[in-house]
Amino acid sequence: MKQKLYILSVIGWTLTTSIVLLSLFKINLVEKFPYLFILFGGIFIVLIPAIFYAKNNEKIMEYEYDNNIIFNSGSIPLAPFFKNASNWILTILGLSFFTAIICFSKSLHSEGSTEIINSKYFLINRGNIIREITENEYEKINLLIIRGFFGMAMLFYSIPILVYKKLIEWDNNDTE
Repeated sequence: MKQKLYILSVIGWTLTTSIVLLSLFKINLVEKFPYLFILFGGIFIVLIPAIFYAKNNEKIMEYEYDNNIIFNSGSIPLAPFFKNASNWILTILGLSFFTAIICFSKSLHSEGSTEIINSKYFLINRGNIIREITENEYEKINLLIIRGFFGMAMLFYSIPILVYKKLIEWDNNDTE
């Protein structure tokens, strides 16, 4: 099961990364294929079991015991997952982290969201029309918002990649 969830995490990360990269070239893949928003549901499918598996793993319990983490408030120590992690996984995590920060912060600086009303483009904030905008502005703002959301999704897919890869590695070492 962990192997399948690991593969789903890699696929989710690859798709969200592709959406972000294509948006840099002014290609709004989500506009052409709106069902790609299902990737946000996929985050929960891979992240929740990753947390569950990690929390109940022997290596994590040993780590908590060895490091005198007695009053654990439900959090999972990440240090064991980073220890001897593959460079490609660390690169994915680093890229995802910086992409999430940059893209999401830029999307927060937009004045609002966009909407088409009677074939005209408008900038809207909290349901109020701010002003009419050009089609280019409309596309630019939508791409910024897409980058922000899918940049965060990249991060939430990269964490299960790290966790599952290490859990699978630990399971393989235990069986040898």
